Amino acid sequence: MTERVALITGAGRGLGRVMALALLRAGHRVFLASTDKASLEETQRASGAAERTAIATADLADERSLASIVDGAERTFGRIDILINNAGVPNPPARQPLELGLDQIRHVFDINTRADQADPTGRARNDRARLGTPCSSAPAWIS
Repeated sequence: MTERVALITGAGRGLGRVMALALLRAGHRVFLASTDKASLEETQRASGAAERTAIATADLADERSLASIVDGAERTFGRIDILINNAGVPNPPARQPLELGLDQIRHVFDINTRADQADPTGRARNDRARLGTPCSSAPAWIS
């Protein structure tokens, strides 16, 4: 596979980190996005390929924030070939779903459902191969 550029949300930990590290080991460039800068920096350090990474924090419940990471990835690497919408949030700790306030429910829904289905680049409807991510119904694509 030739070198490609990936944008991965939720890249600071869990499956997002695993996918980012795998792509970096394969020689690709990766734009890492998450809400937590420290976890992104740890992923970047763990990769041993910091020169092929860039990081940005984003709140994917905010459409402007989503657009800003796409702009950042394109500014940094010139394009995006692989999109992996991996970000997600669990129910707030120690809370039962019926105990959540409406704002908390909206936040969980916005991240886990609406942001996962977003095509922030506007390109998934083109000639991309669409793939499901292992952690959700989120679309991912590879050009």
